[in-house]
Amino acid sequence: MVTGITDEIMLIEKAQGGDEQCRNALAEKYSAQLHSFIYRITLQSDLADDITQETILEMFKVLGKLDKKDRFWPWLRGIAVNKLKQNHRYAKTRKDAAANVGINYRQKNDYKAQHDGLKNLISNELQSLVHAAMMNLKPSYREVLSLRCYEEMPYSEIASVLDMSEFRTHVLFHRAKKALEKQLSKQGLKKSALLTAIIIFGHSTADSVSAATNMTITAATLKTAPLPALAATATTKSTLFTMSMVGVLAVGTATYHTNKSTSPAISDTAPTFQLAQSNPIEQVENMFYFYPEGTNGPVMIQNNKGDNTQCQWQNYKDKNLKYDYENSIIYYNNYRMCQPDLSVFRLPSDSYDLHKFLNQVEDKYDSMELKHNDNSNILIIGQRAANEYDFTSTIQQRHHMLDEKIVRFNRPHNATIVDLRDDLHKQGWTAMTVSGYLSGEKITGQATIPFTYADYQKIDPVIQIAVGENYKILGNHQTSFLVDKSTETKSKLKSYAAFKYMPRPWQGLHTLDVVRRDLATDFIDFNTSKINKDNSVIVTAETKINKSEWRIHYYINMEKDWLNQIVFEKNSNLGWKKEGQLNFNYTNEHIEKFYNDSFIHYKQANYKESESQIIISLADSMNIAY
Repeated sequence: MVTGITDEIMLIEKAQGGDEQCRNALAEKYSAQLHSFIYRITLQSDLADDITQETILEMFKVLGKLDKKDRFWPWLRGIAVNKLKQNHRYAKTRKDAAANVGINYRQKNDYKAQHDGLKNLISNELQSLVHAAMMNLKPSYREVLSLRCYEEMPYSEIASVLDMSEFRTHVLFHRAKKALEKQLSKQGLKKSALLTAIIIFGHSTADSVSAATNMTITAATLKTAPLPALAATATTKSTLFTMSMVGVLAVGTATYHTNKSTSPAISDTAPTFQLAQSNPIEQVENMFYFYPEGTNGPVMIQNNKGDNTQCQWQNYKDKNLKYDYENSIIYYNNYRMCQPDLSVFRLPSDSYDLHKFLNQVEDKYDSMELKHNDNSNILIIGQRAANEYDFTSTIQQRHHMLDEKIVRFNRPHNATIVDLRDDLHKQGWTAMTVSGYLSGEKITGQATIPFTYADYQKIDPVIQIAVGENYKILGNHQTSFLVDKSTETKSKLKSYAAFKYMPRPWQGLHTLDVVRRDLATDFIDFNTSKINKDNSVIVTAETKINKSEWRIHYYINMEKDWLNQIVFEKNSNLGWKKEGQLNFNYTNEHIEKFYNDSFIHYKQANYKESESQIIISLADSMNIAY
C-alpha cells in the first residue's frame, strides 16, 4: 500500500529503475483516477478505456524522463490530454455536434460499478438531467470545466495544459459555463443550478466514494475575469502603437460629414446592418475568392448557394452587393459581408499559423484547405457538398475573371436596385482625420482611404500620424517610415505598418475582420461582442507591454464598415485607468499631399533610443527594417 508523498516518490523511483511490480502498482493506483478524468471529457466509456490504456502505456515508455516526481499526477494528466488531442475519434467529436456522442452515462465500465452506492445519494432523475446537459456540450467545454472544477487547476496551469494563453482560458471557461447553463435550462433546470449541477456530475463520475466526498467546488471556482473585458496575461512584442495602427485608442466617436453639412455616423434613419444568411448544411455551398494581385493582396469574394445559380452576396471590385431573390432586389451596401455568427472571416490564402490560432481563439473547427500563389489573377473556389462540414478547394489562374459569367449571370431577373450607400461610399473614398493623446503625448493624423479595389486602383491609400512635436509615421500601401524631426532621420518600417489595425476596405474584408485578423497575426487573444443597437461591435484585446497590462477596445461601426473609436487602458495598483484616446472623423474633403513635405529628404537611419518610452515602443512594435 502506497501512503504519503515520500512513499510515492520511492515507488516512482523504483519504477523508473525497472521494477516491474512498482510499475504495475503505479498503473493500478492511477488507472481509476485517469479513467474518471478522461470520461468526464469524452462521455464515451469505450473511448475512455482506450485513452486510459494508451496513457498508461505511454507512461511506461517515458517514465524515465520524469524529473519532478512530486508532480506525477499533473505529468500523467498531461499525457492523457495529448492522447485525447491525437485520437481521431475524439477529434471527430470536437468537430461534430456533441449530441451525436450517444453514450448514456449509465453505460460506463467497471471503474464505476463498485461505487453505485454513491449514485444513490443523488436522485437518478436529477443525475440523468445533468448528464444530458453535459453530453450536449462541446468536448473542449467539458475539458476546461473538468480541469478547473475537478482538477482544481488555476487558469495559468490550464493554459499550459491546453497550449493556449491565460486570456483564452478565461474566455473558454466563461463560454463553457454559459453553454452549460443553456443546456441545463433546456433540461428544465434553472441557470442558478450551475454549481449544483457541476457538483452532481463530479460526484457521479468520481473514481471512488472518497474522491467524491473530498470534492470541493465553490462559487469562487466558477469565477472568471469580467467579460467582455477579460483579464489577460497574453504577452506579445506588439505594443501600444501597434495595437491601434499607430498604437492608440480612443474614447471619442467617429463622425461623417460632407463639405455642406455635418451629420452623425449613425442616424435614426440609417440602414441597419444585416449579416449574411447561414446556408443550411443540406445545401451545396460555393465560395469564390479572386486575388487580382496574388494571394497576399486584395481579394474579392462571392458566395453561392444551392445549385450555384443563386448568389447570396458579393464583395465585388467596385461594390458590395447583397441579393434578395424572393423579392428580386439587389442591395448596394456600404459594408463588406461578415460571417453569419460573427466569427472571423477565414481565407484560403491564410497562413497555417493564423488558421490554427483563429481556431483556438474561437474554439471553432474550420476545415478550409489553404492555398498560396504569388501569381496575379488567382481564383480559389471552395466547395462544400450537401450534408458535409468540410470544404474542398481548387486554384486557377483567370485573367478576365471580373468579366466572366460566374460573377455576372446569376443576378435576380429584372431586379430592382436599392442603393443603401452613403455619399462617401458612393464617391469611393474618404479622408480620415485622427486626434487624441497617449500617455501625455498629443496624437494627430490624417489619411486617404479608398473603399473598393476599383477605387484603390485610382486613389493611393496614404496615412500620416504625428506623435508629439518630433515624430511622424508616414505610410502608403507599399512602405512606411518613422520620421524623427529632431535628428532629421527616418527609419523604414514594414509594408502596411502604418495601416495595421486600421480599416483597409480596398483589401476586401470588413473592418471587423481586418482588426481581428491583425490581432491574430500577432497572436493576441481577443473577444467580440454582439451587435449593439447602434450597429456597433466591440473587439476587446489585452496584452503585456513592458511588463504592464494594457486593454484595448475597438469600437467598429458595422454598417459604415469603419473604426468608430478605440479605448486604451492600463492596469495599475489602483485598477484599470484610461491612458489615451483617439477620435476618428470621416469627410469628403481632400487632404494635403503630405508625402511632399520636408521630411522626405531626411537621411535614412536606424532608430536610436529616445527618452520617450512611447516612441521606443512604437519603433519596436513596427518592426523597423534595419
